[in-house]
Amino acid sequence: MLAGAAALSPQSADFGDVAEDAWYAPYIRAVSAYFVPADGMLVPEGEAKRKDIAAAIVRVKCYDAGSADTAAAQARFSDLDALSEDEKGYIASAVENGIMDGFDEGVFKPEEGITRAQAAAILDRAFGNDDLTALKVNNIIVNINDLERLAAISVDGFYDMSDEQRGYVKQMAAMQIENALICGEAAKALGLEPTEKYVREAESYKQEAISYENAPSKAFVDKLFNAVAYQNTLLDTYVEELSNAEDIDKDIEEYYKNNFFCAKHILVEDEATAKELLKKVQNGEDFDELMKKNSTDPGIEQSPNGYVFTYNDMVPEFEECVINTEIGDFGLCKSDYGWHVILRLELPEDYSAVQQDVERAMLDYYINKRMNEDALKCGVTSEINWELINAVG
Repeated sequence: MLAGAAALSPQSADFGDVAEDAWYAPYIRAVSAYFVPADGMLVPEGEAKRKDIAAAIVRVKCYDAGSADTAAAQARFSDLDALSEDEKGYIASAVENGIMDGFDEGVFKPEEGITRAQAAAILDRAFGNDDLTALKVNNIIVNINDLERLAAISVDGFYDMSDEQRGYVKQMAAMQIENALICGEAAKALGLEPTEKYVREAESYKQEAISYENAPSKAFVDKLFNAVAYQNTLLDTYVEELSNAEDIDKDIEEYYKNNFFCAKHILVEDEATAKELLKKVQNGEDFDELMKKNSTDPGIEQSPNGYVFTYNDMVPEFEECVINTEIGDFGLCKSDYGWHVILRLELPEDYSAVQQDVERAMLDYYINKRMNEDALKCGVTSEINWELINAVG
């Protein structure tokens, strides 16, 4: 119950009495960092004691138990004397924050088990006002817990990644989920029905997704992959529209001219060398000769005449520098790969070598454009809680 209410992610657990294949093992792993075990044991089949629940929730909520007024708690409850100072701090903090309370006879009953009704009340007080909505499309709400678990089963080693890497994976998952749900809602509003092929695929995806030990909730998986079936059907209509358009070859050529760029660069490790090379090319020295002698980019062998690319194909700093440099001029920028001395070039008239890339990029552009148009026409709304998705922990 705590794992679900707090949208906790599984962590490693080291309780000697929790079997790996137990049905509750994933939930135990999710909350393991917040419980205080006795001699390395959790006693999973035993009652949840009120003092242990107080400790777990105070730790999950990051309350400062060390600053809680234990003297006031002891004066209020007559049955805390036998507890450790830490246990008294957790109980005092839980009471101060309105999460738990004592009984009429002036006792807290720390060793007593809690009922299911009491557990529900405690969790509602602790988390009832917490917004765990990662994204919302129309009336479909995606919980951060489901989003993170979907991201985790999609990428190997998710929980071993750095916070930054996990954040990136969650961002990508959020955008893909949002896209699928938007398309699904638009397709329904337009009266489309998913093809039998896509319905079968969706059922297969559902079964795979819920087969993982730390799977997202079945309700979320059902909603997502039902939407994917509609999404694929809608995308088919966009592809057919584009392929049947008049003057499609001319449209592709225009897209190439307006959305692709060409540039050469000399990649070096340090700023001083880059600035020295920039001065040399600005003073008329041959760019190609300097590139052959100094560049550490192995890609120049495959692209000696320059890179032909579109938006989001290259590292952002390189791409931005090229776009902001006039054709025939030089630019300088730094990326994670090093320093780039850039020469922007005219686009080659013959784009047959990159025609597949051009067609793919144009299709992506057309699909996004049509999806946004249909979503707007059908009144589909979407909100993403980036602050929650990017939160660490």
